Amino acid sequence: MRDDFEIAMREEGLSDTGIKRRIKPMMQLFYTRVKLYVGALEENNFELFQDSFRKNYNIASGKFPKEISDYAFSFNSNCSDLSLGQIAKAEFVFLDF
Repeated sequence: MRDDFEIAMREEGLSDTGIKRRIKPMMQLFYTRVKLYVGALEENNFELFQDSFRKNYNIASGKFPKEISDYAFSFNSNCSDLSLGQIAKAEFVFLDF
């Protein structure tokens, strides 16, 4: 994924010296968010997931954080019985959002 960021930035015309400086914070934000969401899913903590989503995207109110949390937990339970091979082959059903 880091390589994809680097390629996209080079296509935008950023110099070699500026790429590392820009990619590092983006990767830190991404992995921090992934860690929060995965932790909430593993603990089966709906409130933590919803609060993390609100905080990361600066959403004070509205129904979207609840809806995306519902979807994430439903999708996670939908895929929990699948093998890694089945997931890699996309042998699962995307739920309606």
